[in-house]
Amino acid sequence: MHELISKIVIIVILIITRKIVSNKSQNHNRLSIGRINFSLDEYGQCTDESLQSSILFFKFLCVKPDMETELLERKPPRRVPRLKLFVPDTLVYNDLETSSWTYTDTDGYVKRKIFSDPQVIEKFKSSTEDNSEIIAIYKVPVKKDGRITENQVEVLAYEGLEKYLFAKSSSQCSIQRFVKSKGPKAFICRSVWRRNKSPYVYILTNLNGFHDNLDETKHNKFIVNTQRKNSFTPMIATSGKQLEETNRYMKNIVSFIENNSGIIFEELVADFIK
Repeated sequence: MHELISKIVIIVILIITRKIVSNKSQNHNRLSIGRINFSLDEYGQCTDESLQSSILFFKFLCVKPDMETELLERKPPRRVPRLKLFVPDTLVYNDLETSSWTYTDTDGYVKRKIFSDPQVIEKFKSSTEDNSEIIAIYKVPVKKDGRITENQVEVLAYEGLEKYLFAKSSSQCSIQRFVKSKGPKAFICRSVWRRNKSPYVYILTNLNGFHDNLDETKHNKFIVNTQRKNSFTPMIATSGKQLEETNRYMKNIVSFIENNSGIIFEELVADFIK
């Protein structure tokens, strides 16, 4: 977590395609929950089951470890495609492939590796030896009609991390290193890249601050829950620093995936934190 504090970090990706809709739907409030979460009927996801959003998208941000080894061992060695992007340590379980650990290496490139539970404990543990410190986020994707519509999210301290590591869930889930937002409140930048239209970004800020003494929302104040009404303040920007920073990364993601997979995007939406 600490090496990413000063960076703008990607934490989740949504894949969006736009359907033909009526004028009535198009005029829906741009700051409504449905619009912010891209859950209106005019939106749908890619129908290819191998290309899924949320936690299942991280594998597209880098080549497989065995493929990287194969490319480097060829005579002469082949160039390994790499994406420069800051990703907090993210463990994804029970995807179509072997469970994997996605992370950013010391040179700033996204990589994947196979892992063991002791490695996770050692990497994620608090640097201050405070076992009550929040160190990870547990995410379980929720599907509706085969589409991932949201994540069930739980913040974890040391004991919670151990519990989920050793529970060996058979469901698709992820454990992601917690990155605390800069400033007094949690916020995310939901950046929207569009092929033939101008990009924009939602800036979503929690109403409750990190230091607010609210027992019933003790953990909600550390993350932005976009499904929970009246828990955050939404803004939309079509210019400015937040859009410039995130859109640059969005272009890199699109370029990397399209050049190395043949997948072509019309729209891509991702959450960043800083």
